Amino acid sequence: MAISSQNDKLIVAIYGGGVTCATLSQALKDQIHLDVQYFDPNPDPTSVITPFLSLYPQAHDALAFIGKEAGATVEKIGWFAEAPSLVVMGQGSDAGTTVCDLAGFPRSSSWPEVVAVQPAAFLKEMLGGLVPEALHTNKKLVSVTQSDRSAHPLDLHFEDGSTHHVDVLIGDDGPMGVMRSLVIGSDHSATKPVFEGYLTAVSMVPPEENIAQYLGPSYAAKDAGRRFERIGNKSWVNNENSLRAILGTFYTDEDYNVSQPLRSTTSEELQEHFKDFEYGTGIADALTKFSGLRLIPEIAHPHAPTYINGLVAMAGNAAHKMTNFQQLHFGQQIEDAMILGALLREAKNLHGVAAALYAYDVVRRPQSQWVSDQAKYLGELWHGMADGVGLDVARLKAAFEKWWKEWREYDVKEHRQDALRLMRERLWAAGYVESRE
Repeated sequence: MAISSQNDKLIVAIYGGGVTCATLSQALKDQIHLDVQYFDPNPDPTSVITPFLSLYPQAHDALAFIGKEAGATVEKIGWFAEAPSLVVMGQGSDAGTTVCDLAGFPRSSSWPEVVAVQPAAFLKEMLGGLVPEALHTNKKLVSVTQSDRSAHPLDLHFEDGSTHHVDVLIGDDGPMGVMRSLVIGSDHSATKPVFEGYLTAVSMVPPEENIAQYLGPSYAAKDAGRRFERIGNKSWVNNENSLRAILGTFYTDEDYNVSQPLRSTTSEELQEHFKDFEYGTGIADALTKFSGLRLIPEIAHPHAPTYINGLVAMAGNAAHKMTNFQQLHFGQQIEDAMILGALLREAKNLHGVAAALYAYDVVRRPQSQWVSDQAKYLGELWHGMADGVGLDVARLKAAFEKWWKEWREYDVKEHRQDALRLMRERLWAAGYVESRE
């Protein structure tokens, strides 16, 4: 079955759902030369597992570059600022010593460092530009074949038996979906995510509970206005009392099966990993009582050699699943969508599409993989495991300051300009346009 479309329009298939795909649909709306078709394997395109989306300042810039409506979304749906981190030593002779206070670090934006929004509301706004007949739910992609047709050469084959003819496929169906295999192959060493060694227990302490009995009075003070990050020896405790949330993470060398989204734990295991923190017994008690005795693994993709394969591109968590340290992944998904949107707006034919995907890969792959490496490095810092840093207070402080400076030097506007320049130069070099400007 072919999607009805005027022959002079490029059919853009977006597959997978979630932040990347919804934001890309917003970035491509109202483009008269494009016919955007959105395929989600889930019944509800606004449903996600995470309780909130965390956005860093550059993500707001990326939304603004997409358009006025996208740029106004966060204010429209409402947000709250997560408390800035106060990083302290959690164990050993330096326990209680402040490493650094992120509230005092230089700022490059009027936005708080981390802003949280409700995911369903965000996705609803991003999907608002789609006409109903372009939104296809319960559509699980099985395979893709390429024909020799001059128009709509990709055939998308779905589990329900339908086939759709499109010009380009861009997808984010998560770290273990079909998109990554379509781009780099099912047998490639980088196709599947790997376990990064960290397991996290997440506890939401009920309002009727006195949180101080678990954290101690200094870390439980509601007026502290901080997210406390306590560095341990291969362990880390994070609590933000405005959310009544306590996270405990530890490193393990176990052979974890990444297909399992959760692992069970015990009170004894939690006590073993957190007992040496100040009020460690209370922390372990909270993690025991309010986590459901479930641990969340930190997984990440090995770096892919490319994000594109012909007229197929992967993005978001399909391209660069990263660990959750410092919550960098949602912003990366928005940036992928912003860059792809800017490029595909300029694509008037299949040559333009190919040049757009080329520029996307050249610009976004190294940047997103650098961010993935930064997230991994932050995990090592939080757990006192970074090479040359360890549990040394002065070295930890210097490492956090260096990371902050490098992160602030990244400019989304320049990133976008680089992508558009590369696309134009690609078309000019191939003789498809008369000017590279």
